[in-house]
Amino acid sequence: MYIRVKTAKSKSGNIRKYAYLVSTKWRKTKTPKQKSKKYLGRVYTLEKNTNKSIKEIPDFEKYLKTKKLKQIIRDLIKIELLNHNFIETKKNYLIYKNLVVDLRSNQIIDKQNNNPITIELNKNYLNSYTLNKLINYKPTKDLIDLQIGKEFATTFISAGIPIDQEVFISLFKEKMLIK
Repeated sequence: MYIRVKTAKSKSGNIRKYAYLVSTKWRKTKTPKQKSKKYLGRVYTLEKNTNKSIKEIPDFEKYLKTKKLKQIIRDLIKIELLNHNFIETKKNYLIYKNLVVDLRSNQIIDKQNNNPITIELNKNYLNSYTLNKLINYKPTKDLIDLQIGKEFATTFISAGIPIDQEVFISLFKEKMLIK
């Protein structure tokens, strides 16, 4: 499955983008049949104004050892959203204008109408689907460590969350590899 973004022109002439979760099924005739599975909301593109990193956390190595994987992932997402002008109003609850990212319930919505939204970050898309996929990441069965690492990294990238190579390797070694 992947995210397809469609562009539409409103009656007033404004151009807007909308995201959909799409699956592809190959037919016997070797032609693809694509089907929209879920509406992911209007796409909002935000400017990045700072470049803070999780490595700025004091005693980062201790933080990595003591925090659970889900909390570290939430913190990485939170830092990227703060870099894009979001403000944390409650723990794991971030707002920018009418856009809300709730890292407790893994929801991303427009608070004016409660509709789902998609945020374009770093040329990829953060929405409730990619957020859930990242926070609740479970490796595909029967993969070797290298394949799990690639799959895990791809999950970050597809959600628009950049992760420093050194941080990723430390996180992967500490939390993903079976010891």
